Amino acid sequence: MESKPKPTAAVPSGVMARGDEVALAYRTAGELLQALASRRISSRELADGAISRIEALDQKINAVVVRDFDRARAAADDADAALARGEHRPLLGLPMQAEVRHQQL
Repeated sequence: MESKPKPTAAVPSGVMARGDEVALAYRTAGELLQALASRRISSRELADGAISRIEALDQKINAVVVRDFDRARAAADDADAALARGEHRPLLGLPMQAEVRHQQL
């Protein structure tokens, strides 16, 4: 059985692994939200990392049926602007993928 890479420790103060979408994929939502709030990383960088990971892995697993990356990047840019204005909402700026299931009768 193949094991997953172990997550790294909490995000050190002032440090965020930009461009390392694998490392970012194993961060907790709380760690990423703290990094966004302290501007160690942007929502756009998180979105680009998630998109890169989808592009690298999804051909084998076919988990992302609808790819709307332009809209995801635009939403990330909107989140960055909202954070810059001092807005705070739960999960603001965090990239997410919703699962949709269709049941055939």
